[in-house]
Amino acid sequence: MKFTAIQNFGTVHGIHSSSGLLWLNDYLFCISDNSDFLFKINPTNFTFEAIPTIENAQHWVEKKHKRDYEIIYADSEGIHLYGSGSKEKRKIKTSFADLENLAISTECLLYDAISSRGISDDDLNLEALCKHDDTYYIFNRGNGPMKQNRVFKARKLTNGSFEIVSERDIQLYFNNLDFTFTDACVCNDFIVFTAAAEASDSTYLDGEIGGSLLGVLKIDSLEVLYTQIVSQEHKFEGITCYKSSETTHHFYLAEDNDRNDGALTMYGVELEL
Repeated sequence: MKFTAIQNFGTVHGIHSSSGLLWLNDYLFCISDNSDFLFKINPTNFTFEAIPTIENAQHWVEKKHKRDYEIIYADSEGIHLYGSGSKEKRKIKTSFADLENLAISTECLLYDAISSRGISDDDLNLEALCKHDDTYYIFNRGNGPMKQNRVFKARKLTNGSFEIVSERDIQLYFNNLDFTFTDACVCNDFIVFTAAAEASDSTYLDGEIGGSLLGVLKIDSLEVLYTQIVSQEHKFEGITCYKSSETTHHFYLAEDNDRNDGALTMYGVELEL
């Protein structure tokens, strides 16, 4: 297997960056870790609808105030957003039963489950959650002091809490750089993930970008099947699969460039099996 060269699909003007992507009903849904909005993007012309997640929502939120949305996924109950959990105010869940019915919760059940497995407050930094059948796959970014780049398999109990079934530390060290998880999505019997390298050992502070890689995990064992560095300059923090065949899977990619320039470039990549 291999990933093809990254393609530039176009620019979405008015969105600063991406921290997660979701392909649903022929639309791209995008979250940004420094914004109070969920963005519904039309992929044919890259126009978008900005859906507020709170009253008086802001398009650009200062780092010390942001809720740091990093997780977006959908199930039969709607679209769900989670903060990274890297600070107390970032332990938040926002759900949409549909795009007009919003529910915000400060429940910490997901974060409690991860913390119970030895992830300290300084190392807690959730970047992705994806679901396959009845199993949830939760990704903690290992950019904290203990470098706990870890995937958890979990199941959801009737009271809404998460029970961790297994976990696996995955070290991604290439070119004298540690690459750590930034997003993931399920694609058939694989999980495809993004990881980035930054010159920082903090879950709070950004560092100089060292590049991005894409990788493939076997969904049952979480074994790394393949990795490939795809950029030396981009920090990709969003990936979602929008089309598949027997031989090729097609993905949208988006980056978090840590800038406030109001332009989000959408990229594409294919995984050839």
